[in-house]
Amino acid sequence: MLNRYINQLSIIYKGLKSRLSNAKNNIKKVSIFLNWIYYTSYFILNVFVVKFILSGVTRKRNSALTYWLKRKAVEGKLSNDHYEYIYTDHVAIEKDYFDGKYLLDIGCGPRGTLEWCDNAERKIGLDPISSKYKNIGASNHDMEYFEQGSENIPFEDGYFDVVFCVNAIDHVSDIEKSIEEIKRVTKKGGKLIVITELGGEVDVRHPHSLGPEIVEMFGPEFKVEFKECRKLDGGGVNESAWRGTKVNCYSIEEGVITVKYERI
Repeated sequence: MLNRYINQLSIIYKGLKSRLSNAKNNIKKVSIFLNWIYYTSYFILNVFVVKFILSGVTRKRNSALTYWLKRKAVEGKLSNDHYEYIYTDHVAIEKDYFDGKYLLDIGCGPRGTLEWCDNAERKIGLDPISSKYKNIGASNHDMEYFEQGSENIPFEDGYFDVVFCVNAIDHVSDIEKSIEEIKRVTKKGGKLIVITELGGEVDVRHPHSLGPEIVEMFGPEFKVEFKECRKLDGGGVNESAWRGTKVNCYSIEEGVITVKYERI
């Protein structure tokens, strides 16, 4: 009788062992399946995130190009005569100061913003869609265009004597990274000119609405030499920077600010 019980227990044990083995196999299969779902979902999600980011960049660039195409349709030829005044007299810099110097204009657009400076050694315009500007007159300009955003300026440290960032800093995708790059490529003792709208509406071309605190974001590497604020009542941002009604920079909420810095 004892042998019979032992045999029955042995049969039960083998059955449980078999079921446990099957359960382990099933758990392993379920685990493999769940891992497959996880990594597949992770991959699909990342694809959608990348597509979303790229679509945002594409929308921004298309919007900028559309703006300039409309301006050309209205103006016929995109003029640039006003830039000499904005980049010299408006910020109290004599044209002779630029003799033999290396200049950079960030977010330059297609007007040929540095053509006026025929005494500079090198004139660089940086814009993420500069190649698209060739068909609207940029190929005829006496300056070089580089198709690049300000978050990754393709020049060595301290390369430029003067950097202009006019109506551009609120257009960039990453302000902090752009400012770090501007600090990096500006030579010590060099100049930085920033003109930007304050309190502007956020849209696809202007992802940031800035306040007067933008002035301090360039410190401590840049020392303020000149600062002026005006109302946005002189036309666009560039025109209002010198035509608009002057206001106190400490009380302004909406308008245009001009700042001249020295790299220290």
